[in-house]
Formats: sequence, structure tokens, C-alpha cells
Amino acid sequence: MDRDAIETLIAEFRAAILENAEYSSRALTDPARKTDPPRANRAFDRSHELYKQLRATPEGREAICNLMSDPDLFVRQAAAARALFWKPDEARQVLSDLIKQGGILAFESELVLEEFDAGRLTFDF
Repeated sequence: MDRDAIETLIAEFRAAILENAEYSSRALTDPARKTDPPRANRAFDRSHELYKQLRATPEGREAICNLMSDPDLFVRQAAAARALFWKPDEARQVLSDLIKQGGILAFESELVLEEFDAGRLTFDF
């Protein structure tokens, strides 16, 4: 996969994560926003399909890892959850930092680490 293809996929992956967060987790923390589970689910499904394409190459995995420093915390959390499988120390640090901040991302990050440590976390679906 060439660099342009990776850049396109990672931009679409990031956008799908943001859309999922907009209509799910972020909406739960902001009363001005409205949840939309069907839309959130479609965005998650799209992000998952993109993730599977990206994880297939070293360049794609590195692009996901680069999102662990994204300015948006929801993107950071999603990238770290997936990067646990190939950069566990870095991903664990990102998730631990999110836990310290409290809120919905702390709760989700705790669950991700618990499931990963128990050997139950998977994105193979």
C-alpha cells in the first residue's frame, strides 16, 4: 500500500472515529448533543473496516500509532486501544493518561485495559 493510500485510509479512519464519538460517547457528556445509535454504529463499522485495512501493513499500523497523539481525546483512545497489540507500552501509557482525566474516556480506557490484560480484547471480527 502506498503512502497516499495510507494517508487516505487514516483520514477516513479518524473521521469515522469522530463521527462515532459525536453520536455516542461525546453526546453522553454534553447535553447540547443528541445521541444517534444507528449513526454511531454505522460510523463504528466503517472505522473497523478501515482499521482492518490499516493494520495489515507496517505503515498502516504506524499511522494508527501516530493517532495516539491526536488532539482529539476520542481519537487518541481509539488508536491506543488498537495499538495495544503492537505497541503495548506506548498504548498503555496513552490509556493510563486518559484514565487520570476522568469521565467517559477514563471508564472506556479502564475497560479496554482490563479486557486486554485478561486476554479478551479483540478487534478480529
